Amino acid sequence: KSEDGEREPARVTLRLPVSSAAIPAGMVLVVSGDVPADYRGPPWSPAVALAPRVAPFLMDRFEVTNGDWLAFLESYTDDASRRARVPTAEFIADPERPGHFMLPTSVGAVSARDLPVRGISPDDAVAFCTWRSKRDGATVRLPTEAEWAVAAGVLLRYEFPSGVRGAAEDGDFAAVVAAKSVKDQSPYGVSGLLGNAREIVTVLGAAAGAADRFLRSEEHTSE
Repeated sequence: KSEDGEREPARVTLRLPVSSAAIPAGMVLVVSGDVPADYRGPPWSPAVALAPRVAPFLMDRFEVTNGDWLAFLESYTDDASRRARVPTAEFIADPERPGHFMLPTSVGAVSARDLPVRGISPDDAVAFCTWRSKRDGATVRLPTEAEWAVAAGVLLRYEFPSGVRGAAEDGDFAAVVAAKSVKDQSPYGVSGLLGNAREIVTVLGAAAGAADRFLRSEEHTSE
């Protein structure tokens, strides 16, 4: 911190495992280095004596939007599958296409397509990642909690994503905003880890069908 108590930007030197030109558009490369990441476990649970070493990974720069989710819904060829995955927020039935869904033109002054998707379950998020994997030809998954923490700056001694203190003016807490308009940005360039929609992450070491394999609540690593 500086003499006046304000947090100064962290400066570290990292050796990138790939060329910066190889990072897909819309994603960021998160490299944790050789320092173990703290792992807490499910919310309100006792601390877990585990210090996983987080390998480099790619994460979406912005939150998954309603527009992204609408494309996912439209990939289904049957009405039942679309109904099973439709979010509880913003999406409405398409009066001209029974069994399909649409978005209102806007929510307040913001385009509904640009808002982060909300009102989905962890299983919905996994299904979205499976679809993205097939579409993009690469493995897309939810991040572990340790990966989320690294992307937020835990190994750079950030108290909150972006190094801010969690005050109301530091993030978007009062109302949801467009995914590309959020105030906070992590040291790696990931937006919306402090405010706006919540994230869904997975628990390290959980069995594939374990009920507690998810923590928190949104999308992904790929983010």
